[in-house]
Amino acid sequence: MSRAQRQMALRMVRSYRTVSTDGTIFLASMIPGGLIALERKRVTCWIDEDGSEDSAAEIKSQERAITIEACVHKWTKRPDLPFNYRLTQALTGHGCFCHYLNRMNKAPDATCLYCDFDEDTAEHTIFECSQWIEHRVAIRGYIGG
Repeated sequence: MSRAQRQMALRMVRSYRTVSTDGTIFLASMIPGGLIALERKRVTCWIDEDGSEDSAAEIKSQERAITIEACVHKWTKRPDLPFNYRLTQALTGHGCFCHYLNRMNKAPDATCLYCDFDEDTAEHTIFECSQWIEHRVAIRGYIGG
């Protein structure tokens, strides 16, 4: 189940296969398969103990609420952004950053191409790199920061 859920999440958020399973499931706003399996296991145990099919719907409803409650903070805290290729790269640190490319043996070193900073990571590019100052100012004006 985890493999199938991972494949769906990777396609939904358009990320590389090297992004962690937890990361892709979070970005896709999916309930982790392990939580769903635990929910179903507890429902089955409760039905077996009670022996009453009448309470099965109520038990499933309670378990679904517990399962969703475990992930609801992720959904409510995340801004409503359209996920695209570039946003996924920025959130995962994969893609066009020299730090990542160097780890994948696609770049000779991890130095930033624009400002010669030692580590060209997503954090450096988004928050520090001098090349992107104008973009940061525009975004801060847009989001009010």
